[in-house]
Order: sequence, then C-alpha cells, then structure tokens
Amino acid sequence: MSRERQLADLDRARFRYASAVERCRGRFGEPVAPGRWTVGDLVRHVSAWDDAGAEGVVALAEGRPPDVYADDIDAWNGAAVAGRATLDETALLVDLAGTRRRLHQALIDAPARLWGAPPVASPHGEPVTIEGIVEVWRDHDEEHAAELEAFLGRGHGPGSVA
Repeated sequence: MSRERQLADLDRARFRYASAVERCRGRFGEPVAPGRWTVGDLVRHVSAWDDAGAEGVVALAEGRPPDVYADDIDAWNGAAVAGRATLDETALLVDLAGTRRRLHQALIDAPARLWGAPPVASPHGEPVTIEGIVEVWRDHDEEHAAELEAFLGRGHGPGSVA
C-alpha cells in the first residue's frame, strides 16, 4: 500500500475517533463500559499512544531503535493514563489535539527512505517499520472510536443516540 493511502487510512480512523470524542463532551468522567476506563482516561491513553508513535517515527528517521512496544503493555498504559491524570476535559482536548499534530507531523516529515525499508529491531526485540506504526495506530484509533460509539449508543447524555 502506498504511503499516501496508508496516511489517508490513518486520517480516516483519526477523524472517526476525534468525532466520537467530541460527542462525549461533558461525559469524560463516565466509564465507557462497566469496569472499564472513563472517557477521559481513554483520551489520556490515546494521547500517550500518539506521543509514543511520534517518538517511534522520529527514532526511525534518526536511525535509532524505535521504542514503540512495551514489555508489559497494561503497565505502560496504566502509567501513561496516570501521567495525564491531572488534566481536566478542556486540557485533555488540547493535549489530544497536540499529540495528534505531533504524530501527523512526524509521519509527514519522515524521510521517503523509511517507507518500504526493512524492519528495525526495537529495544524489546520486535521488528518495527513505519508502515507497521501507521497500521497499529490506525487500528488503535478504530478500536477506541468503536468503543466510544458503543458508549454513546448506550447513554442518555449529550451526544448519545438513545
């Protein structure tokens, strides 16, 4: 798949996620499902992933091993959410917009030589390519957009379909 197609697919997933987040305004303190994170925590999580993705792309561009996969993803996710715990809804939306821009810019600025390049081993031993980062981040946004859409379908607050 071409670079342009991959980025367009990522942009579509990111738009779907952003649209779902926007419809959740005023409900960031509510869990997305019983026993799950709140809407706000999900936004914290996705913002942290954007930062990790941008850092991974920059590392690839600089010839460094990209550290985009964690040995214990649940622990990494928990720490990532906790690191943004003090951000209220407005600050979370500003943070999300910033992390979205940073990842997008890192991908746009990535040298053409990275697209189609052989995998580079991460510090954890996983093979990483820029295409792999785009694919994982696209799927991640789709997953969490669907989660928020399901939440909105069950709710009775602003933005819900019930």
